[in-house]
Amino acid sequence: MRDLRVEDLLCLLVAALLLVYISATGSWQLLRGGSGSNLWLVSFIALPMSIIIFLASLRYALGSEGTSIGRWSNEVTTIARDWLPFLLFLLFYGTFYSALWQTIQPHIFDGELLAIDRRLFGETPSIWMQSWISDWLTSFLSLCYFLHLILPAVVAGLWYRRDVRVFRELLLAILICGALGMIGYLIVPAVGPGVAFPQMYTKALSGTLYHPIIDWMDRARAPRDVFPSLHIAIAAIVMWYSARYSRPLLIIVAPLIIGNWISTIYLRYHYAVDDVAGFAVAAISILLAHAALKLESRYAT
Repeated sequence: MRDLRVEDLLCLLVAALLLVYISATGSWQLLRGGSGSNLWLVSFIALPMSIIIFLASLRYALGSEGTSIGRWSNEVTTIARDWLPFLLFLLFYGTFYSALWQTIQPHIFDGELLAIDRRLFGETPSIWMQSWISDWLTSFLSLCYFLHLILPAVVAGLWYRRDVRVFRELLLAILICGALGMIGYLIVPAVGPGVAFPQMYTKALSGTLYHPIIDWMDRARAPRDVFPSLHIAIAAIVMWYSARYSRPLLIIVAPLIIGNWISTIYLRYHYAVDDVAGFAVAAISILLAHAALKLESRYAT
């Protein structure tokens, strides 16, 4: 038990709850009935893990000093051990492609979320953002929206080479964030203003990168994944750990992350209240990840 990490325990908890629910409701056929491919979900964990393992193998193949078959196998095992819980959790997230979770809450809450936006802001912001629409801005924000899948892997890989503990804290924060997000998707499922209320918009979005990126992401993304916005939350976590890494890294990623935040509303995926909830989830996740690893180290000693 002392070898178990916080992220292992969280994955085991999620797996146990998933199995209990499916078994209790006899919903195996709904789990198999999902549409679309969720392979992209695992890419931002599987790809950097594979690259790091390849580099370790390359050092061994080139006969680097002090590299033996035993040392190589230990290094590869450690790398897989460090990254695997996060890969497994993303596979759990892939269950949202299926109809499984609709059995918990079949109602869609877009009307309620839109009403909250109108009460707080007069209108959901994507309506007045129509005055901003231009092909170049739409293309840039589409790219920023896509980089949500790439930046966590880049920043996690950088921290993995510098400080494994901070790497674990970063990905644990993302893991907790994903768990909180899934709870939100179960309790307050919604599809977003662009899908729920297309009649509200008088200007269409277009741009060189818009359809190639957004059409692919619309096919790949899980439905009913609006409240809270994990695009906001995960990007905020990446921003926090980029700032801790170095100022040059922060300068590089900050415009892309801010663009990602704006894109969530501009591209009509989210209501403003989703984004507010996303920032709150990010803060909670960072605090919980730090506290969990601190508790783990105290228990280990």
